[in-house]
Amino acid sequence: METDQFEDLNQQFGNNWTSERAIDALEKDTIFLGMLALKDPLRPKVAQVVEFAQKGRMHVRMVTGEHPETAKSIAIDAGILDKKIQRAQ
Repeated sequence: METDQFEDLNQQFGNNWTSERAIDALEKDTIFLGMLALKDPLRPKVAQVVEFAQKGRMHVRMVTGEHPETAKSIAIDAGILDKKIQRAQ
């Protein structure tokens, strides 16, 4: 989509991009080129340090701004959440 076409649509729909007409207009002549996913792995010793802290009766907590499902996956990888219990929910 050319910039001027997008600007025309923006004038037409303003902040109401959720209507079926707006979605159809935006998707017209759009070509899906691909998708990219990235994973930022934990640092090598994170799970080991978490396990050590837990064995020392420390309660490990994680504070993050990630999406809840992403945060849950990270916490499972780090050993903060139990994989068997959390995957079943």
